[in-house]
Amino acid sequence: MPSTPSAPPPAVVASTVRRLVESPWAEDDRERQRQFEAWGVVPHAEVPDHPRWGVGIPGWGDALMCWSWDDRVGLVGVGWFLWGSLDAAAREAAATALMGSLSAEFGRPSIRDGQRCEWRIWELPGVTVEFCPCGERVQVHVLASSLAVDESEARGIHVA
Repeated sequence: MPSTPSAPPPAVVASTVRRLVESPWAEDDRERQRQFEAWGVVPHAEVPDHPRWGVGIPGWGDALMCWSWDDRVGLVGVGWFLWGSLDAAAREAAATALMGSLSAEFGRPSIRDGQRCEWRIWELPGVTVEFCPCGERVQVHVLASSLAVDESEARGIHVA
């Protein structure tokens, strides 16, 4: 798939996910900003009315980014909504490539049934990676496992 301004290469997304999985997470906002810089995912514009959402990540085109914060522990999740301006075939190709990269990195995922799509889930030590290849944007979320595991039974996760 050719790289366009609206299409971060799947390998860049997979590499960023791997760095999140391998890194300790920020305990304060200044540290979070330094980590985002190190990971190459600093959004340059906020999404109005959403203080933990941003756009304008260099090389990531129209990707939306969000993060979750718990005042007791710090950063507990990061997510991206990718490839919104690509046509369906290009978005599907990017999602397939990203799924392959994530599976090569983290192994066989579990599946969580969703309303419109089956989510792929990788339960890793301390971290859960969630991937949804369907819809107007491909979604990738990296969450503190305590957050994701608490909800997994309610979400209907099963092994693929």
